[in-house]
Amino acid sequence: SNKRVLYFKFDKTFTKKTTTTEKVLTFSFRIYSKYTVGKYEDLLKEHENLIKTLEVLEKKQTETVVAKEEVKHWETKYGELHKKYGELKEMLEKLEKAVEYLNSSDEVGVDSGVIEISRYEEGNQREESNGEAERERERERESLLVLDG
Repeated sequence: SNKRVLYFKFDKTFTKKTTTTEKVLTFSFRIYSKYTVGKYEDLLKEHENLIKTLEVLEKKQTETVVAKEEVKHWETKYGELHKKYGELKEMLEKLEKAVEYLNSSDEVGVDSGVIEISRYEEGNQREESNGEAERERERERESLLVLDG
């Protein structure tokens, strides 16, 4: 029991050596016990508060990690959509050029800017150009199919 005395806090009045050491130790222990229990309860409350604070911080950290992952996901998604948009825009431009070319040609497939010529020459050229026009239409259809694919 003498070793315990070293750990107790004594009031100045109880530090004197007396013959009734047992009573002094018992009384001192009661004082220290009240002090210790109060201090223990305070420490316990502080400990519980720290645990709650840590839990809140862990939750916030988890939310932050999830938010960062979500931002990264949407950045990737945006990049993919932007790339697809560029591809679609390029295809649309090609298609518009093809439509513009088709609109600039007349029904026979001859460029509408051709100068009128005599009926005789027109007849001969029409026969020659009909075959050529047919081949030209075939090439245009093939190029449009390539655009779709």
